Formats: sequence, structure tokens, C-alpha cells
Amino acid sequence: MLEVLGSMGRVIFGLFNWRFDNFVVMDLIRIIYLLTVVLGALVLVITVISTLFQPYIHFIAKLGMALGYIVAYIFSVLMARLGAEMAIILFRIESNTRKDNA
Repeated sequence: MLEVLGSMGRVIFGLFNWRFDNFVVMDLIRIIYLLTVVLGALVLVITVISTLFQPYIHFIAKLGMALGYIVAYIFSVLMARLGAEMAIILFRIESNTRKDNA
């Protein structure tokens, strides 16, 4: 987490790099992934708590809904990680091919 917070300075200064010799997206991907996981967990906790305190719903149904929310959160974190890794792979492929051509 400290690595992600330390990279925020590079992102801010990298936005104003007019030569485009460094990619800002590599650091942005880490920040966006961290925000996705943290905000998703916050939404999950609020949703599960509000589901468990709903009146007029059977307790077994409440547990099933809470379990479904947890499974959906795990799946969304998995998909966010997959997307982040795919983007990083594409940028690393580009940087490796640029080194070969130079």
C-alpha cells in the first residue's frame, strides 16, 4: 500500500511530462485497483449489514443474500485484477519491443 501511495507523486508529475517517455498508466493501474478493492469492500460491508437488518425477510434468505454479495465481491475483485494484469502485460510488451527496436 505504501508503494501505491508513493507512486501518486510520480503520477502527478508524469501527467505533465510532455515527452511521453514514461507511462503514467502503470502507476495509475495500481491506484485504481487499490481503490476498487477498498471501495468494493466498503460497499460489501454496508450491503451485508443492511441486508441482515431488513425486516420481514426470513433469516435464511438474508444469509443467502449476504453470501451472494460476498461471492459477487470476490468475483468483481478477480475481474478487476485480471483487467489490471492484462493492461500491465500490454504495456510491458510494448516496452520490451521498444527496447529491441532502438
